[in-house]
Amino acid sequence: MSGVDVKTNSAASGTGADTVPTIGIDLGTTYSVVGVFRSRKPEIVSDFETGKRIIPSCVAFNEMGCTVGQTAKELASTNTLYDAKRLIGRPYEEVDADRDFINWSFTVRNDGGTPKYEIERDGMPVLVAPEVVSSKVLATMKSIAENNCLEEKVSKAVITVPAYFSESQREATKTAGRMAGLEVIGLLNEPAAAALAYGYGKHKEGTVVIFDLGGGTLDLAVIRMTKGDDFRLLAYGGDTHLGGQDFDNVLLNFILKDIKDTMKTNLRDDPEALHMLRQAIELAKRKLSTKPQTDVNAYIARAKKGYRKTITRGLFEELCLPLFKKAVDLLPVVLKEAKVRKDEVDDVVLVGGSTRILKVQAMVRDFFGKEPVKSMNPDEAVALGAAIWAAKLTGEQGAKDVRLRDVASLSLGVADPSGVMAVIIPRGAALPAAVTKTFTTTRDNQEEAEFKVCQGLRANWADNHLLGFLTLTIPARRKGTVDIDASFQLDLDGVLKVTAKERQSGETARAEFQSEGRQSTQEHRNRCSSATSTSTAIVPALGSGPVIGIDLGTTYSVAAVYQKGKVEIFINDSGSRTTPSVVGFLNGDSYVGEAAKDLPACCQVFDAKRLIGRSYNDTLALGAGTHWPFMVIEKKGNPAIRVVVKENVKEDFSPEEISAMVLKNLKETAEASLQKNISRAVVTVPAFFNERQREMTKQAGKLAGLDVIAMINEPTAAAIAYGLDKKKGPNDAKKTIFIYDLGGGTFDVSVMTVEGNDFTVLASGGDTQLGGQDFDARLMNALLQEISTNHGVMLDSASLQDLRRLCELTKRRLSSHPEVPASQFFARHALNFQTKVTRARFEDLCSDLFKKTLTIAADVLASAKVSVKDIHEVVLVGGSTRIPKVRIMLRDFFDGKEPRTSINPDEAVAYGAAVHAAMLGGGGGELSNLVKLKDVTPLSLGIRCEGGIFSPVVPRNTPIPCTMRKTFTKPFEAATSVVFRVFQGERPLTKDNHDLRKEFVLPVSPLPPKDVHLDCEFVIDGDGLLTVRATERGRGTSGHVTVNPKEGALSEQDVKDMIERAERLKHLDALDLQRAQEAVRLLNRAPQPAQPEQGGRKRKRIQKTY
Repeated sequence: MSGVDVKTNSAASGTGADTVPTIGIDLGTTYSVVGVFRSRKPEIVSDFETGKRIIPSCVAFNEMGCTVGQTAKELASTNTLYDAKRLIGRPYEEVDADRDFINWSFTVRNDGGTPKYEIERDGMPVLVAPEVVSSKVLATMKSIAENNCLEEKVSKAVITVPAYFSESQREATKTAGRMAGLEVIGLLNEPAAAALAYGYGKHKEGTVVIFDLGGGTLDLAVIRMTKGDDFRLLAYGGDTHLGGQDFDNVLLNFILKDIKDTMKTNLRDDPEALHMLRQAIELAKRKLSTKPQTDVNAYIARAKKGYRKTITRGLFEELCLPLFKKAVDLLPVVLKEAKVRKDEVDDVVLVGGSTRILKVQAMVRDFFGKEPVKSMNPDEAVALGAAIWAAKLTGEQGAKDVRLRDVASLSLGVADPSGVMAVIIPRGAALPAAVTKTFTTTRDNQEEAEFKVCQGLRANWADNHLLGFLTLTIPARRKGTVDIDASFQLDLDGVLKVTAKERQSGETARAEFQSEGRQSTQEHRNRCSSATSTSTAIVPALGSGPVIGIDLGTTYSVAAVYQKGKVEIFINDSGSRTTPSVVGFLNGDSYVGEAAKDLPACCQVFDAKRLIGRSYNDTLALGAGTHWPFMVIEKKGNPAIRVVVKENVKEDFSPEEISAMVLKNLKETAEASLQKNISRAVVTVPAFFNERQREMTKQAGKLAGLDVIAMINEPTAAAIAYGLDKKKGPNDAKKTIFIYDLGGGTFDVSVMTVEGNDFTVLASGGDTQLGGQDFDARLMNALLQEISTNHGVMLDSASLQDLRRLCELTKRRLSSHPEVPASQFFARHALNFQTKVTRARFEDLCSDLFKKTLTIAADVLASAKVSVKDIHEVVLVGGSTRIPKVRIMLRDFFDGKEPRTSINPDEAVAYGAAVHAAMLGGGGGELSNLVKLKDVTPLSLGIRCEGGIFSPVVPRNTPIPCTMRKTFTKPFEAATSVVFRVFQGERPLTKDNHDLRKEFVLPVSPLPPKDVHLDCEFVIDGDGLLTVRATERGRGTSGHVTVNPKEGALSEQDVKDMIERAERLKHLDALDLQRAQEAVRLLNRAPQPAQPEQGGRKRKRIQKTY
């Protein structure tokens, strides 16, 4: 069969007439992913509810129906079903009982030769077909695409399958699609999909090997790429029962034996224990990709005690080495079939989550003598390829020229009377293929010719697969005198058309078959041969890379780059697009991200963003109620973090040093992906970070080896992501949008206008100490009280860290369930804590924090002089916006307007930072016409006039860049110079405003004041740099001063206080202004407008008099 199975008759004619894109789905054994093709590029769709782009292929049935994904995976129940891909379309006798049944936590029954799951409903057993389970997963992927990206109904899809799926498995997959409400317009082989994702748009030539080791299957393919998005499949290989779950099973068997030996407890017949252990083992396996060792922790209810086992990377590799070797040993087989030597391979592309295992990477590298390509996210490549192929089939612009030329995986022919299969289309023939072969009769007066159409590799037709029969009526003549032409046509649809025609009479018979085209797993195994290589890997030198964008978050950080017309989020070693902003230390070594989170609590540091740039006194209030496992001490008035770095050894780190370690990790991730040195970055900060916080963030970048060429406010970056997501044109109508960014540790809001490609910030606000961690802390305090009251236990720091993780997980689960169980075994206290948390209880605990965000939102709207009715769209950013109560409150606040959820709230800020980075770095030429960013001045800017009167030149909330002018006169005829001193604020007198401590003196003519005109100009560029110039008209003398408003900048609280005081005291200020103006008039002996202050003695005398 061909590598693609499509229905071309249902595709568009190439005009791109379908208004809703066809989606591409990677229906995986353990995880599934959905992609779409938009604006000439493929992209993965995130689930807004969880923020994840890969969804567990797991379904849990309950009395209300079923749950799909991560929540289902976490439910330890015999009604929790997975591994449908290993059952779908297969007869019961082919299910591998030895490897699967023994470790499944559910039961599989034989229902008339078909395997089906057994679940319990109302106390009665009910059978569920694998197609039903797969359909639930597919329906979820369809819903994710509809709700989180396309905002329209989806009806068509391309679904990927392993290259060696049989026809019955393919048909069953299509059935699952139909049950999910999808018309499956094509099935695409997984390695072919990965090749499309890798080569699309590169327009390069070369031979590529796809090594796809997923959760349940291994797929290999050799592909030749030519310029113009032309892909030719040369050969396939693989194993339908070799993947990450098999590695999990090896480790699970080891753990079960250890539990039996050490605890005298057999858990083979305990489905809940098996389910719990399987999850712990999968997590341990993932951690071993970044750590030399990790622990498997579990509470064994049957033994009523906790279990802990340290697993080293070496032990894991030793246990799974036979499986790793089995996978690599298939490489020479597929290369031989492709007639390609390994030294002729240009690139080896790793696909599938299991290729993150370091031993697998090393074995593949050693075999080919070159470093494998790891630039693609191995979890997402197949879905991206499916999206590209879906666009191709529906004629979308940008994909119409993609060509995928496959090969026949098995020979096709007919059975001859001697029992031999007469091959018509040989294995490896390029598709589409059309071959005609002539046959004759073998008996006298034969009236019918029967063709047995077969597929396979064996000489004897009976050992191959019988596709069907074709019978032709022929004239009765002597044997050998009737010539029959048998024509085989195998197209890219995987459809075999067979025509038999008797030459003399013209009698014709036709039949159509869906060829199976896949070897059985056993056939493939029988052809495997071993191979070894002693070649050494060659690592290329890294060139200079682009400017990247970094969202340095309180709890999670994200890095991205804009290249080839799109933003790419970098994938870390754990396979995630978000990296925990956590640093850990063990035995003198440092770890960042997920690896750090798994270390003992006393060795972890986080919340650096809440400490950076602050004084020690400011941090004292922060520490209360945070349950930090580290100490914050004072060093020269600044906070320092004291943490255990190795046994009995503690060291002190500044917050910027901790942030630098996170930034360095993101930098290295980007370098590994791009294969280039990264030295420059744009880093995002909360809108109201003060200048010291910004400077310390820049210093953290410097320590990480990064030149932070710019900082961009987080809501502004999110607005850029929103604008590009909307794909606005230069003439699109003006819209006012509200950015609501509730992250892990900070809250930012902004009101912006988007008109065509212009983005203008009208007002911003926020709170740098409000976010998801504060919600976690509320729940944590409640559970601590519950533990103390019910169990009389005071948790130590390590246990507090476990509780913190439990509270974060519980909070996330409550976004999709009204009530969730929360359980944790605290080994140090021998306490198995179990409780239930309702969404209502969580909302009550955090209600004042939720309301606080709306108070800030109202203030910002008032500052922008915009009402809720003026807002066209509310854009949600930050992981905490997934909390249902937040969205409900926002919807009510904005008079029923539904917040926009089409952009990934975890990635929007990094997305905008990457775009801004490309513009500043010169790598986003086309972006200059797509994004024009305008910020605003937070306070009015002006100069001090006689009498201490403040004369604003640039009003508050003026969009920048800007140029504003004002004309003044000198105050007295005798004045020979005028001082221009710059202030910032909203009060009428400079003594109540912020002195920027920048001034210059301008010499003036000795003419009467009415004849001296001083033109003053304030120019603010895109970076906020202010230049103040003054020129005497007619004379040409001038002076200027440059002001960086960030130098000694006010904190967000200072700005808010100044605005609030100006509003509260405006009546008193009006009286003060009157008195000041009267004093100036008296001194000048004549009424005149406010003027720049006179230099010299007279200036001092006027100041003293006033």
